[in-house]
Amino acid sequence: MHRTLRFATLGLSLLAACEPRPSSDESASRLEGTVIATGDYLDQPGQLAVIGDRLVVLDRSAPKVHVFRLPDGQRVRSFGQNGEGPGEFRSARHVQPDARHPGDVWIFDLSLRRMTRLRLGDAAEPQVQEVVNLDDGGGVFLHPVWLTDSTFVASGIYPMHADGRLMLAGRTGAFIRMIGQPPPHPGAASIPPTVLQHAYEGPVTVSPDRSRFAIATRQADRVEFFRSDGTPVAQVVGSTGFLPRFETRQRSQGVSMATGDDLRAGYVDLASTDRHVYALFSGNVMGEAGQQTFFGRQVHVFDWSGRMVARLELDEPALTMALAPDESRLYTVRHEPQPSVVRYDLPRLPDGGGPGSVTATGGVE
Repeated sequence: MHRTLRFATLGLSLLAACEPRPSSDESASRLEGTVIATGDYLDQPGQLAVIGDRLVVLDRSAPKVHVFRLPDGQRVRSFGQNGEGPGEFRSARHVQPDARHPGDVWIFDLSLRRMTRLRLGDAAEPQVQEVVNLDDGGGVFLHPVWLTDSTFVASGIYPMHADGRLMLAGRTGAFIRMIGQPPPHPGAASIPPTVLQHAYEGPVTVSPDRSRFAIATRQADRVEFFRSDGTPVAQVVGSTGFLPRFETRQRSQGVSMATGDDLRAGYVDLASTDRHVYALFSGNVMGEAGQQTFFGRQVHVFDWSGRMVARLELDEPALTMALAPDESRLYTVRHEPQPSVVRYDLPRLPDGGGPGSVTATGGVE
């Protein structure tokens, strides 16, 4: 079987049988999207965020940042270039509104290990307001999200801190403490903790009022909810319940985590309001889906107690998503048949109840 290395630092034995892919959910509300932006300027659009009356989209390969006007999708500007200087990026991976300064955005660059705050304004080139270089202590922050004005929470790989689920870090990335417990995994006692951190990494979202946050697992059927002080609220496991599948690969720089055609994608993105968490689920297997492995059509909507309140199904697979603050619209990015930004009108959702519930062990019934 063809194997590909996922990124060097970790690994261990082949685990968890590959589950069959779920069929289309008959109970889901079908959504039809409207393409609001497409063109040659879009290459590999990734993360996006609603910032006031603007939609900000990161383009992974340019690297560029595109700003669109809502709701008509008119492109206001594109900026950024490859580099290490102010306003330049190597691999912009996450965008988040700044809670203190309306209209400002934070952009996390994975390669440069830094977060940059930009003021969009009306100028052709947004102004750099602040740059935070993250000292990760030899680890890798994968999904850092501001939790307060001075701390952020992140999933990632932390060789020096392997006893928790997520890291709470100070403004420069300095370790404060670990939050939560590593998910239970068959044979975990014999698996290097950093390997499990890698296998169970995933997107993080913080509620706009910053009272709660959630993490989803990119290679498993799992979403976890926490209060802002780190107290666990719920662990939700879906009906398929599949676990990450990986094996060890020894390389010159050490042990690494290897995955192959049997890798299955779980929850690939999260978006939230003070009422709900929207979780984009893939379920695709790499050997079948190829480059579309981490694209999903199913959106599972939870309240902040972990109770599922709705299931939505998109008309086309999406890579990432963002929400209007009033939950009237969902914005997504797709790459096929051409890179596009898509808008979906959302049904009004209840605050609780719905087609699923959290069991005593956190599973969705």
